[in-house]
Amino acid sequence: MKTTYWFGHTIFRAAAKAFFRYQVVGRDKLITEGSVLIASNHESFLD
Repeated sequence: MKTTYWFGHTIFRAAAKAFFRYQVVGRDKLITEGSVLIASNHESFLD
């Protein structure tokens, strides 16, 4: 299972880096303690 997971994870990460751009905005404003809610903004219907 570990080998299958590692292989799938590696392939998916390579594909994601090749086809998708992502940007972290406001990283300096992140809190280090307590609860957080992360919400992403989808730019198209296919996201």
